[in-house]
Amino acid sequence: MDSTLGEPLWRQPGGSRPEGRAYAGEFNLAWIEEATRPDDYAGYTHLRVHGGIPIAAGENLHTVAEFTALIQAGGVDFPEPDLTT
Repeated sequence: MDSTLGEPLWRQPGGSRPEGRAYAGEFNLAWIEEATRPDDYAGYTHLRVHGGIPIAAGENLHTVAEFTALIQAGGVDFPEPDLTT
């Protein structure tokens, strides 16, 4: 599920909304893609730890340093570099 369109169910001031996790579970998703802003490494880590579903990200990261930061933060299960940009 690519979740960059609109306001994701799990985003709100102060943390995740439980209904976002329920929504993901309802559809038996294998992963959530691009779950928050590309540079929100802490947000990706929070979702990965508390969301109960693997995270795919990286199509909008463009440098090795950005990927290193996301991976070192523990915010991604499936890194997805866009090799065309």
